[in-house]
Amino acid sequence: MIKLLGLGVAASLLFTPITGLVDSPSLQKSSVSEVSSAKSYSFNNYIYEEPGTGTKILVGDGVKVPELARGKEAVKIVRVNQKGGAFNDSFTCEPDDGVNLNIWMMNNNGQSVQFQVWRNGVEFTNQAIAVGSQKTISFTDMLGNGLDGNYEVYIYSLLGYPLDVDVSARQF
Repeated sequence: MIKLLGLGVAASLLFTPITGLVDSPSLQKSSVSEVSSAKSYSFNNYIYEEPGTGTKILVGDGVKVPELARGKEAVKIVRVNQKGGAFNDSFTCEPDDGVNLNIWMMNNNGQSVQFQVWRNGVEFTNQAIAVGSQKTISFTDMLGNGLDGNYEVYIYSLLGYPLDVDVSARQF
């Protein structure tokens, strides 16, 4: 009986489609195989698969208790309060710094602001953040190898109002 169960598991793994060999990035909802545009998409709990590398990154909205962690922490954007013009910063993640990345912002402004996060030239979010609201975008390397890539954070006012936002990012 156990041999039959093992044979069934092996057969199911054998016939599982391999999506990491596609030439362009695919974006899949974690519960439904729904492919979206490779340049921009709604990020809430989606799996991003990088072409050729097999890298799988879970992108989520909000802070979740990480299932994977390496015990290290690297601050990518030291908590800063930006007043005045747009906030624009970029940083590079290294696999040795951890499998999780949280990018956080708080809108202290009297007007809503636009919040954009990019990874290796792919836009992961572009959304309005209401007055007094905060937002965390989280990335998790599902294979446990550690996150890598170049990330950009851009926060601005659509109407040109001066900003008053807090921003931070950390990899762990």
